[in-house]
Amino acid sequence: MEVTKPKKRTAKWASCKWCQLRGLPIIFRSGKRKCLERHMVECQKDYILEKEATQTSVSARLLQTVEFLTTQVADLQARVKILELKKDRYYVERDQYWSKLTPKLCWKRAKENTIRFLSAALKTYCENPLEYYADHWEWLENYYISPKIELNDILSMALWPVLTTRENRTVLRGVDSCDHFHMFKRVWGKAELPDIGWYKEALQEMKLPSRLIDEIHLQNLNCDFQRMVIRYQSSKQRNDQKWIPQGIVALVKTWEKMSPIPVPIFEVCTSLEPKTTLMWET
Repeated sequence: MEVTKPKKRTAKWASCKWCQLRGLPIIFRSGKRKCLERHMVECQKDYILEKEATQTSVSARLLQTVEFLTTQVADLQARVKILELKKDRYYVERDQYWSKLTPKLCWKRAKENTIRFLSAALKTYCENPLEYYADHWEWLENYYISPKIELNDILSMALWPVLTTRENRTVLRGVDSCDHFHMFKRVWGKAELPDIGWYKEALQEMKLPSRLIDEIHLQNLNCDFQRMVIRYQSSKQRNDQKWIPQGIVALVKTWEKMSPIPVPIFEVCTSLEPKTTLMWET
């Protein structure tokens, strides 16, 4: 059997163009691009200052230095933002974001998704209020939020952008597989232990009445959820069409109770960009 040699990085040496323009006797060279770029930024600044040193005062040169550094910082911030967007592999535009949102990124935005869902629900109620409810909080408590809320309802509010129904089963949008193990791995992975502590923070940011927040009940739900996820992450075998591994049975039962949000509320939720606050009137 032929043994392949490990690949090694090949250094691409380059010279600083600003050192050449300044006429320095020793031209800076480097095989590392980051080191070369860092030197070229400093060398460019010195080149500009040397070029205009004879006709500018000290204060003018200081002002030029500040302006130059401001431009460089803005350029670097733009580059970093582009790299972050490429790393996350999603777009912030309204028409592309919701369709390109992955399950794992959706779970990272669980708190924001819950706030968006509750705001959309309240917005639909305020547009057509019902007379037999005292206020919008009572309506919300009757339909979506209660002190003894179940775990599947919390997970549905967190994952509403990626949930859909196929053959009377709740599955992930854009994922062909209906295998529970595969869907759980898409959402929570197996490296980190998730929690639902964000749910209480979302309710507090929405300024819901204290009667709708049962801290002890939420702590118990969080413990149950983490226990289910730990058993799933410890399971090494995926389920097939005939049977389900014992380690994911509890999480599967909870998943089967989940459901996508109503279509009218979904349309309100996706009517604005994700970083835009959805306003509702009381």
